[in-house]
Amino acid sequence: MSRRAVAATIAAMNQLTITLHGASGVQGAPVARRLQAAGHHVRAAVRRPELAPPGCEPFPADLGDLDSLVRAYEGADAVVVQLPQVFDDSAVRHAENVAAALAVSCTGHAVLNAGGPTGATGMPYLDARTLLARHVTAVVEPCAPYMENLAAPWSAGRIAAGELAYPLPAEAPVPWVALDDVAGRILEAVEQRERGRLPVCGPRPLTGHEAAAALSGALERPIGYRALSPSEFGDRLRPYAGDAMADGIARLYTAMQSAPPPSFDGVQPGPTDLATWAAGQAWRGTLAA
Repeated sequence: MSRRAVAATIAAMNQLTITLHGASGVQGAPVARRLQAAGHHVRAAVRRPELAPPGCEPFPADLGDLDSLVRAYEGADAVVVQLPQVFDDSAVRHAENVAAALAVSCTGHAVLNAGGPTGATGMPYLDARTLLARHVTAVVEPCAPYMENLAAPWSAGRIAAGELAYPLPAEAPVPWVALDDVAGRILEAVEQRERGRLPVCGPRPLTGHEAAAALSGALERPIGYRALSPSEFGDRLRPYAGDAMADGIARLYTAMQSAPPPSFDGVQPGPTDLATWAAGQAWRGTLAA
């Protein structure tokens, strides 16, 4: 048997079939890429199979349909869940359906990307993640905002104009985290069958002014920081995300501001720093001179 054949045989033996929720979304797409790059078979659980990323097996599934979830989980070595950004009571029903389907399908390993710390309650968005965290094997918890939020349409234009504006106090140290680093942590959790709470953040906490300085250096233009109120941030989101999501995210940041300051002790940092991330973004070359 040739070396190439041996390598292919070993890869096939180590290949996992992983059902992935949100594979076509902003958070889920990097996870799909990471899982595929590691040689695993990704079963994209999506309502619209035509939206499944290239290379994934499209698998019709709806978070509101328990039977479809059971079918999507059957025969999988692991399930990775990213709940959508839904802020009404359907968010909790989605989480309940996933939990019930996991119990029925007897899937060996389930990982939740919580999109933030779990344990907080009082909003359906938070309640859903806290509920589901009790029914999965591992919970990956990003402990800081995603760097990709800064390249989103509601932020990139302001950065091009010289202003990083975000609903965080200027003096608050924030270890911004890259989506690809979160995806890498999910891959580790799946392959190593890790259990429990797995917090992740960026390599170094930055104040608002330090974050602006990192962007300034990467983009070679002066950028300052301005703290927004949650309602101001919601208004910036509104033209792009609609009223329900804009209001929900504003409420989420209001709750974050009233919570105790997070501790990053013991949190596994991702390798990507903000300046390196910013320098590699496509919008770097399109900023007006």
